[in-house]
Amino acid sequence: MILKGYASIFGNTDMLHDIVCKGAFKNTLKELIRSKNSIPVYFNHNYNNLIGYIKYNNLKEDRIGLKVKINIIKKDLILPYLEYNIKLGLSIGYDKKNVEYTSINRKLNTVELKEISIVIEPANTLCRLTSWNYIKDNKYIVGGIQ
Repeated sequence: MILKGYASIFGNTDMLHDIVCKGAFKNTLKELIRSKNSIPVYFNHNYNNLIGYIKYNNLKEDRIGLKVKINIIKKDLILPYLEYNIKLGLSIGYDKKNVEYTSINRKLNTVELKEISIVIEPANTLCRLTSWNYIKDNKYIVGGIQ
């Protein structure tokens, strides 16, 4: 099963009053390419529930945000949400490296990406799955935009 979407959107304020700035993931992406490591994917930031991974070359910053392609290894957990058209979001787990604080929010200029989670309620409501595909009962299923 492959899921695609945006794990982070640049420039908007999320429910935690964070704003991720364009280029915030540049160092992480460079290091991932150098090491060829993958990023773990969890369900609702539960580190005991690894459901997939993102290969080092399947994370990209574009003009919108951090675009990802997720390989799901526990599709039985995700499949009911997709089949019943229940919205899922994406969320990032990170360490702050360069942050500007204002009276109302935090501007995340540089972060070290630790994990990405598929979540029921993302802090950044714009971080959603955009497409997915999987095989079920010998049929190739494709879907998109929740």
